[in-house]
Amino acid sequence: MACVAVLAVVALLLLVRLSTWSVAVVVLAVPGVPYVVLLVALAAALAVVARWWPGLVLAGLALIPLVIWTVPAYAADPRAAGARPVLTVVTANLHLGEADPAAIVALARESKAQVLAIQELTPAAMTGLRAAGLDTLLPYRVVNPRFGASGTGLWSTVPIAGGETLQQFTFPATTGIVEVAGVGPVRVASVHPAAPNGAGLATWQRDHDQLATVAAAWTGPVVVAGDFNATRDHTPMRRLAELGYADAGDEAGAGLVRSWPAGRSLPWTPLIGIDHVLIRAGALVGTAVTAYDVPRTDHRALVAVIGGTDAPN
Repeated sequence: MACVAVLAVVALLLLVRLSTWSVAVVVLAVPGVPYVVLLVALAAALAVVARWWPGLVLAGLALIPLVIWTVPAYAADPRAAGARPVLTVVTANLHLGEADPAAIVALARESKAQVLAIQELTPAAMTGLRAAGLDTLLPYRVVNPRFGASGTGLWSTVPIAGGETLQQFTFPATTGIVEVAGVGPVRVASVHPAAPNGAGLATWQRDHDQLATVAAAWTGPVVVAGDFNATRDHTPMRRLAELGYADAGDEAGAGLVRSWPAGRSLPWTPLIGIDHVLIRAGALVGTAVTAYDVPRTDHRALVAVIGGTDAPN
């Protein structure tokens, strides 16, 4: 029976989401979890046509975990409504440094960004960004341009204290501390764990283990932005949530902010969200997150508006 076959696939994908296994089939299937609702609808329709009511009940039961996992992305944190905007962060993956530098600078300017986090920053991209006026707009930086996908960088409107490059990652992260009005010192970071595709699964897991270790050791308010190569359903992102790092999009109730793949000749928009701005719970809360297309890159850039609250750091 077709309904049974569809329900079996649904059950398998739900188990994938529940699993913590770091095996390729699980890691690569997890991004499809939000789309399981389409299979549930198909199973329900098939059950109705076949008048197989137990199948309809099973389809309804399958919705319960999907609702539990997905609704928080659309339910804004109550603190967000009363938070005062204190920091705007833009994050963008430049796709091997090929993204349009003028578009990146224009986005930073129009969004009034105070912090810009860049991944896949190459020497040529650095030159393009400077020519487009980035150093005038955001004069302070901690950068590590490299050929290929491994460069990252941070720019800020205010001085970055203790700026450093974290070499323990496959693609070294950049981090430092900025002074945010009304909040105080806030650590910011641009990160880019390796992708889990092909033989890179072990590297992806190692990078995320390192990120969890580093993130757990940071103190005070923290904002971590970048291409995590993981969706909110992946185990490493759930581990960061357990460490107190909330997705700014979830806090803002922005829904499933899809950022990849973009800028390709495909008949659909980006399907999954692997770019994020994470905030350590405390005096900061996400109030808005929006994705923007940037020419010549396969990632949408994110603009996150972060509010200050009266909660303790």
